[in-house]
Amino acid sequence: MLTTHLKVAFRHLTRSKIFTLINVIGLSIGISAFLLIVHYISFQLSYDQFHTNKDYIYRIGLKRYENGELVETSAKTFPGIRMLLKENFPEVRSVTGFYKIPANTGFLFRYQGKIYNETGGWLSSDSAFFAVFPSLLLHGNAATAMKEPNSIAISETIAKKLFGDKDPVGQILDRIDDHSEGGHYTIRGVIKDIPENAHFHATIIEQINDTRPEASVDLWGEGRLMTYVTFSDKIQPDVIEQKLNRLLHQLEKENKLIKDTEVYLQPITDIHLSSHCKDELEANGNKELLYLLGCIGFIILVIAWINYINLETSRFISRTKEFSVRRVIGSGKLNLAVQYLTEYCCLTLGAFTLSVLVIIAFAPYYTDLTGVQLEYISANQSFVWTGAAVLFLIGSVSAGIYPAIFLLKFDPVAALKGNMSKYRSGSKVRQTLVVFQFTVSIILVAFVMTVQQQLDFMKLINKGIELETVVAIRNPTAYSNQELTTKYGEFETFQNKLLQYPAVQSLASSSAIPGSEIGFNYVNLIKRNIGDPYDPAVYKTLFVSADFINTYNIDLIAGNSFEVPSKFNGTAPWETANWSSVILNERAIRQLGFTSASEALNQEIYFEAFDEPLKCRIIGVISDYHHEATKKEVYPTILFHNYATFQQVYFSVRLKEGSRHQQSLSQIESTWRELFPDRPFDYFFLDEYYDRQFRSEVYFQKIFTLFAGIAIIVACLGIVGITLFEMNSRLKEISIRKVLGASVLGVTILLSKTNVRLIAIASILATPLIYILAKEWLSSYPERIQLTAWLALLPVTVIMIIVLIVSGFQTIKTANANPVDHLGGE
Repeated sequence: MLTTHLKVAFRHLTRSKIFTLINVIGLSIGISAFLLIVHYISFQLSYDQFHTNKDYIYRIGLKRYENGELVETSAKTFPGIRMLLKENFPEVRSVTGFYKIPANTGFLFRYQGKIYNETGGWLSSDSAFFAVFPSLLLHGNAATAMKEPNSIAISETIAKKLFGDKDPVGQILDRIDDHSEGGHYTIRGVIKDIPENAHFHATIIEQINDTRPEASVDLWGEGRLMTYVTFSDKIQPDVIEQKLNRLLHQLEKENKLIKDTEVYLQPITDIHLSSHCKDELEANGNKELLYLLGCIGFIILVIAWINYINLETSRFISRTKEFSVRRVIGSGKLNLAVQYLTEYCCLTLGAFTLSVLVIIAFAPYYTDLTGVQLEYISANQSFVWTGAAVLFLIGSVSAGIYPAIFLLKFDPVAALKGNMSKYRSGSKVRQTLVVFQFTVSIILVAFVMTVQQQLDFMKLINKGIELETVVAIRNPTAYSNQELTTKYGEFETFQNKLLQYPAVQSLASSSAIPGSEIGFNYVNLIKRNIGDPYDPAVYKTLFVSADFINTYNIDLIAGNSFEVPSKFNGTAPWETANWSSVILNERAIRQLGFTSASEALNQEIYFEAFDEPLKCRIIGVISDYHHEATKKEVYPTILFHNYATFQQVYFSVRLKEGSRHQQSLSQIESTWRELFPDRPFDYFFLDEYYDRQFRSEVYFQKIFTLFAGIAIIVACLGIVGITLFEMNSRLKEISIRKVLGASVLGVTILLSKTNVRLIAIASILATPLIYILAKEWLSSYPERIQLTAWLALLPVTVIMIIVLIVSGFQTIKTANANPVDHLGGE
């Protein structure tokens, strides 16, 4: 019997080549899109799963409350938490604390006479790092790798670059940072190149030197650490949290900053997709995006199945004689239903095979689109075959069951007499399915428009700075003690030489450039008066040269910029520097309680980041320009003068409009190599660099647009199905109308009314959903586009045009057919 069903199925599918091809292509596209989305989601869910002890690692975070309401959640916590965990929780196996050096700093060292500055990720950790993260250590002893001062662990990539196949453990690197006069680092371990699906990455891990100020911070002060703990067995996080918070609150009297705070435990595997909190080591994933993509993937698959239902039920009438004859000669209803399911299983199998070829062909473009490597899953893994089998069976049964029900209700006598009206009553179900397709398509088009408009808005918004024609050069030795004492004169020479070139308009130096993170963040350390109450705002601090504001054309609202310092005549810059003058942005003066820029001018504030509070005078106020990203809020920002060399991490060179950039870069590079032959020339254009901040939005836009487009394409096949059904069921009606004098245009309009009516219904259903979804997505951006009526009207118009084009060809063809061909039969 099965052989017979397969033969009949094969004969039917090959006889109806066009319909079979439409079904197979639609299903294969749907399955391919679904599997690619599943791969992307599974990758996002796989973060930190590679740790061998992942089930026992937790991060300790901090929550701060005001008047009983949660106002801040931070990924960092008090350094003293480590002590509480070690002394009061026997189930604790190990606990470690570390902090990440700002990305613009880099790890500076010399090996074999050559200077290196590694910026891939630099962590300073206590000695227990590898006790908590043992799976990161490839070579070395986890118990002793971070025990000794000046111990470091380097990544596989750096080890290969420096030592080739030689064992790096025990090798010495000369240190030239600002923490010591000379000295060295001893390599005690090699860490694996941390995979992409990790919530933090590091290429250098340094042992925190207990003699350095970073390690000697108050255990319950502002200096906070990333804190991770591993337990000896499975625990109940809420029980640990309650006990830990009780111990913490007992210390409130002696440590005022503990008041109104609580700590929480977070499994390491939950961090990447957790809700946003401050001080994350890297940008987290977007759980809402995964939900959205998952829904789109499922919708694409459902639409593909719906298309099959519509196409096959629309062709049901053309097969009535076949089914009638088979029933008359003895075939049962169940037998016919099984036959129908067999045909769909064959078609689905063909679609699966084609989808594999589509995924293989698409693989090279997948990484560019999503930023995620498309790794082939081994065919030996049981879940691959299990998942494929389940998807195959669900698809076959779900999409084949509705046409099969038609056959179970089938009356062969009525069919042979030409009475098919009872079977046409199923059109309401089919039209409901098409309304669903139209509704989804309209929402997807609207969301694509929203994402694109928001991305354009962020790129074109008035940033408050001008980035075009600015070239940034990274100074690899910015934090070296050697540079501070002996090299500052060379940078002054570099600046003077560059300003002699006709193409160079201005040059500035700074601790950070627009598009990079400002590494100096202070909380509760900037006050109008000593003793002012706790200020939870985060203040960013930039060190800039006198020409910084002019180079980036930042609006100086009040006061003056810094003065260009006179020659130092061999005196170290910091010995004659005047740190008491500062420039603030508008957000900072508002946070400090000033009502206007003019009121803040020449007023004094206190900077309490040092042993003694530093009294500063506000000499200028600048506009709230977007330094880090237009998708982030503007932080209160304070500008200090860097006095010729201090914090010269970047040089910003503004070229004149119309200058030949390539020729100018060659001149700049030649000067750099002449003055600094041992340092790499690392440059980039600021506008391109700044736009890298929108990488996640660009990926989101590409992914969403692609799969939304696929969903719309697959939905268009459903339109073909319903159009074919309408045409086949109304052939005699159309012929009679034409005989009675109806025009082709009149018939075409008549036949198009159904689709127009269905789109109108879909637009009514989609409009409120568009508003709700778009508003929710945009709420995460501090500055965003305004929702207008066009967001609903334009998608409806687009879908209307697509539908009329897709269905119009078949409609016009039917309207132009000769009436005689359809009036002489049955």
